Amino acid sequence: MTKHKKKTEIEIADEIIRKNMPKAAEVLISLLESKDAEVRAHAAAYIIERITGKPILIVTIRE
Repeated sequence: MTKHKKKTEIEIADEIIRKNMPKAAEVLISLLESKDAEVRAHAAAYIIERITGKPILIVTIRE
């Protein structure tokens, strides 16, 4: 008989996060359509940084 090890809170949280990654990605992508230019810029920067592994600088010009 095999005993099942009880999952830690961290393991449970990690499992929940992994199951919801597609939903999180959809929300992030939807931010690219925001009416707020700063929100769009931050969403784009996050995606670019994740893909390239290189940080980028966001310059916001306020009128």
